[in-house]
Order: sequence, then C-alpha cells, then structure tokens
Amino acid sequence: MKHVAIVCLLVLFAMFTAGAYDAKYINNTHTAKQGLGCEGCHNEAPPADKVKSEKCMECHGTFEDIGKNSDMWPNPHINHNDDLRCEDCHHIHRPSDIYCNSCHEHNFDWVVP
Repeated sequence: MKHVAIVCLLVLFAMFTAGAYDAKYINNTHTAKQGLGCEGCHNEAPPADKVKSEKCMECHGTFEDIGKNSDMWPNPHINHNDDLRCEDCHHIHRPSDIYCNSCHEHNFDWVVP
C-alpha cells in the first residue's frame, strides 16, 4: 500500500512540474476537492485500465439522476443517444470536450469538467 501512495505522488508531482496540473482535468478536481487518490476511481494502482462509466455512476448517479439536477438546455445527460458513456465527454487526464458537437451543426458551448 505504501508503494501505491508513492507512485501516485510521483505521478502528481510529474504532472504538476510538467504544467499538466490544471483544475479543468477531472483527475485534479477529484484529488483536490475529494481527496481521492488514483485507486479511488481505478481498481488498481498504479492504474492500468481506463475508468468506465459504471465507476463514475457509483458516486455521481445515473445520467437521469445527473440530468434531473442540471439546468442545462438541451440537457446532455438526458438525450436521444442511449449509448453515450461518461468518458465520451469527460476525459480524465486531458481536457474534456462536447461529444454532441461531433454530430450537431449547432455547436454547444457548455463548460464540460
């Protein structure tokens, strides 16, 4: 367990010194605001696999739950595309983007954490 903490600290140090520590990255908001380490979202440390939507939903709820608590219009969490995943918009170690803009001619300008 001690080596896991050391690896996570080294990764965070490398990201910070490389200029990659930015609040717009989800991994940073989770570590800074919730105090979660890598293993908080990944099933192993050091992480080897990407985090899946099911893991996100353990804390954040379903798309419907999130949509009900959002005042965004149109609501990206309650939409016509049933096979969206959290990771389609929300990226962990790089800036997130708006998946809807890949099909819709109207470019939505939502802020995506």
